Amino acid sequence: MSPTTHRGGNVNRRILSIAIVAGALAAAAGATFALRASSSNEQPPAALQRARVASDALPAAALAAASQRELATAQSRMIATDTYLVPTQSASDLCLVSLLGNEMRATCNPESRFFNGRQFVYLIGEEGAPSSLTGLTIAGVARPAVAEIEAVFPGGITQSVTPSPDGGFTLAATPTALSAGEPTSISALDQAGRVLEAEPGPSK
Repeated sequence: MSPTTHRGGNVNRRILSIAIVAGALAAAAGATFALRASSSNEQPPAALQRARVASDALPAAALAAASQRELATAQSRMIATDTYLVPTQSASDLCLVSLLGNEMRATCNPESRFFNGRQFVYLIGEEGAPSSLTGLTIAGVARPAVAEIEAVFPGGITQSVTPSPDGGFTLAATPTALSAGEPTSISALDQAGRVLEAEPGPSK
């Protein structure tokens, strides 16, 4: 298997990287990020305000790993392809979960201020070395005002994705973008194409 790197943006708490092998937890790693002050009465992601349906369930192979990380799998919501929101069993945190191959990535923020004053929360999964990427996926969730997520790669190569009704998005880099390297910026745009928020990419 190619080396895989996991990065998160606009996160309050931690990133978890979990390898799934036949539904079992194989390994985990974490990172800590600074907490940014914000209002505690922000609206939660839209997916939590609708009824749960059968397609919201995590794949069976991921259930054991998610449960060992104390995620409340019975309350998961699928918000985009291979991208989920899952509260912790204590209901204190809400986790953005992204599945990439045989790995599950997650970043968890306090549910009462999940966005923490930001327009979007995301994870980046990379396969291969930064200088010779074989795969790169940006997965996340955005607030209702966000109409488009745009990633800019070296040389001005641009890719964008429209969030789902739940605000979720999954962007897989094209071969052309991969050949250019890691994205230099990731931005949230409104309906008029105005930049609501821009974050430097991992290459910065």
